[in-house]
Amino acid sequence: MKFPLRYGENIARMRWYLDAVAKYSNLPIRGTRFERVTLGSRKIPALVVNHKTDKVVLYIHGGGFVFGSADAYAGLASKISARLGLQVIVPDYALAPEHPFPAGFNDVMACYEALLDQGYKGKDIALMGDSAGGNLILATLAEMLKLGLELPACTVALSAQTDFTLRGASMTANRKSDCVLPVERYQDLRAQYLGDYDPTDPRASPLFAPFAGASPVQIQVAKREILYDDNIEMVARLRADSVDVDLLEFDHGFHVFQLLAGKVPAADQALGTATNFIWAHLKR
Repeated sequence: MKFPLRYGENIARMRWYLDAVAKYSNLPIRGTRFERVTLGSRKIPALVVNHKTDKVVLYIHGGGFVFGSADAYAGLASKISARLGLQVIVPDYALAPEHPFPAGFNDVMACYEALLDQGYKGKDIALMGDSAGGNLILATLAEMLKLGLELPACTVALSAQTDFTLRGASMTANRKSDCVLPVERYQDLRAQYLGDYDPTDPRASPLFAPFAGASPVQIQVAKREILYDDNIEMVARLRADSVDVDLLEFDHGFHVFQLLAGKVPAADQALGTATNFIWAHLKR
């Protein structure tokens, strides 16, 4: 994974390759029902996993804001849905460089608002996402607080990217131990996604957002990944604002190893912890 990310320049080819890796690393549970829909007035395409339920998980996929798709995450979404007995919705939000910041952020906000318009209450919605998706759900949570929207029951971020200043010490300290993300590409990634925007804009780097009054958050991160400090500092930011935060650190995991749920026991355990956290807050 790290080698093609480091040297791959053809975005279309890389999207195909990474989607194939994600898709075939985590196949859907047999019998899972899928439906393609559009959400809200912006008609954002999304994959709906299983029948509508009175509570829902909005899952925002990872991929560095440039790669990833709902179809590639169908397997993981099917396992989340099966564990919770709930519908999971995975949007295909706008990707850079064709649609740079804040297009993806705006799409995620619009998807959440579309669920409210469908009749869901905030307390009936759980937000979940990994990597870039973790960034987007945390930024969305901060924006909800700013706008006074109904808050989700909880938020679960897996190996979230939270700080586009790229100042975390783990960016350097873990550059060899991270088997997925090449630190050499992060300047390019920032340029493709942010362009000339300020990297401390809270919509781009939720680490710089206020979170006082936010609903509970769980953050999972592997100690060997370059985004380790992004997550640890995010936890500190949330706790400074008196948010109820559950932190899980993994000694032997790697960036979003939860994608291997169904094949690797540690991934099953991590995903189980995440879904237990979601259920504990959604059922209230």
